[in-house]
Amino acid sequence: MPNEKSFLKKTVELNLIVNNIKLMTTTINKYQETFETLSLTNAQKLAFKYFKENGFPTRRNEVYKGTKINHFRNLTPFVSSSLENDIPFFFTHHYMETHLLVFVNGVFSPSFSEYTDEKGLHIFFDIAQEKTEEINDTFVSLAKTFSKKTLTIKVDNNTVVSKPIVIINIAKNQDKNQLINTDVKVILGDNSELEILEDFLNPSNYDFNLNTNASYSVGKNSKLTLNIYQEEDNFYFIGNKTINQDRDSQLYIYNPMLYSNFVRNNFIVNVIGENAHCEINGAFVNRYKMHSDTRIRINHLAPNCTSNQVFRGVLYDESTAVFNGKVFVGKIAQKTNAYQSNKNLILSDDAEIFTKPELEIYADDVKCSHGATTGQLDEDAIFYAMQRGIPKESAKALIVFAFSIEAFRSMKNTDIKNFFEKRFVLKMGLKEYSSAELI
Repeated sequence: MPNEKSFLKKTVELNLIVNNIKLMTTTINKYQETFETLSLTNAQKLAFKYFKENGFPTRRNEVYKGTKINHFRNLTPFVSSSLENDIPFFFTHHYMETHLLVFVNGVFSPSFSEYTDEKGLHIFFDIAQEKTEEINDTFVSLAKTFSKKTLTIKVDNNTVVSKPIVIINIAKNQDKNQLINTDVKVILGDNSELEILEDFLNPSNYDFNLNTNASYSVGKNSKLTLNIYQEEDNFYFIGNKTINQDRDSQLYIYNPMLYSNFVRNNFIVNVIGENAHCEINGAFVNRYKMHSDTRIRINHLAPNCTSNQVFRGVLYDESTAVFNGKVFVGKIAQKTNAYQSNKNLILSDDAEIFTKPELEIYADDVKCSHGATTGQLDEDAIFYAMQRGIPKESAKALIVFAFSIEAFRSMKNTDIKNFFEKRFVLKMGLKEYSSAELI
């Protein structure tokens, strides 16, 4: 009997392996068919090699643990270069002056964009993936293979860009089973400053499937601020961002995520210059069966640097989320000061959060701390609000609002900060408690 049980177990395991290989082969074939129809650079062909050899990651992969990506297995790359111009009015962040760059289905739209010449600022498009780069992620591989052109933003030395660059990605008339891929490169010279706001809109009735890859280089004594606003119905997003920071540089990232079906953001920050500072802050509010996945790795590779991570999460219904923030401190990175905080509210018995703050330290003179908490709403605070005439559900929403926007307290751009807060107010049904004109 023991031998029979062992045989049956091995048979089941073998069948699972065979089925997984068949699934991977079928999935790769879908992308391979599209790949073979395109005229690509040698670098793009090499980029696809990683995907061809590895396929899509499974949940056994530590970097994807807790997140199902089956939705993306059934897609094919969107490769049309035709531009959709029949788009109704869309929000352009008119509350402030900007350089506006609009992409429709991953294709740059000159007619919808509006930016002016500015000394020291260069915005142009390279043929995607002209140079061979090391790739170790499936979605980076796909973005570098199937992106039509790489948006490149370059800021010269000693240049402070006068207004934020707004990058809007819009989906229109795309097939619901297609994956749009984009690639972005941002280069800041020394003693420079730039702020970017990313937004995503889906006026179509189909799923907006978007895979983005972006790399950033922040020069000496320069400052980069990235605002990534993610709130859209039928939105399935995977984004990889890699940032390299030089000496005395500053990096600030703010990432609100509101009611999107599936959002995964992966941030890798390499702090390679002394006296640099990095902050990555965000909040996610999920309902129904929505899922968000935030992965952060900050590599401290130089002495006397600091980093902060503050994330707040709120889960309703059967929604799920992953937060994995890691701080790596190399042996040379003495006097590092790193702080990390992830607090979550679980407002349903069926909701679930996987949170994993990590420290990996090889220097002996550092100050590093991390913490994660999971809880429910404070009943005393709800009672206090109700005593002042606020209905119970509104009282709960107000508490959630205050809890969530705590992550954005350090924002310096009040226009964008107010925009974030107004969207939280509107989505949480708190319009009657705000005197501001909602967007």
